[in-house]
Amino acid sequence: MRYSRNGDEVSGYASRYRRKKNGQVSESDTVLHAIGMTVDMLSVFYYLRTIDFADMAVGSEIHLNVFSGKKVEKLRVRYDGIETIKIEKKAWQAYHLSFAFTHNGEQSSDSMSTWISADDNRIPIKLEGILALGKVHAYFTGAQNAE
Repeated sequence: MRYSRNGDEVSGYASRYRRKKNGQVSESDTVLHAIGMTVDMLSVFYYLRTIDFADMAVGSEIHLNVFSGKKVEKLRVRYDGIETIKIEKKAWQAYHLSFAFTHNGEQSSDSMSTWISADDNRIPIKLEGILALGKVHAYFTGAQNAE
């Protein structure tokens, strides 16, 4: 995904690669356009790590555009407060966020939840939700320093 911006207008240029059942790889290009703050499904976590949730009231919402596949969706991120999340033997204080996606005014997927550590590192600790492909769970398992 490559982005360009002109004022409040955002364009996303995406090359998509799909492996077919026979092993061949097909490529398709998509250009998407949106007005206002726009992210993709990965960069949304980079953006959320910059938000000062400590100054937000529980229930506050952030509204963004998200480039998702071949379409532009609206993403509503609701701040649900601080919770203690335990993964394996480590407990984390984390900001709980709920995601809701809409396309053309209709909810386009089930809500997802994520927890981002409430310390200065702002690590995405946990993600869970239901996608068209099934249930997804992702957990932070540690970090490695690149040398």
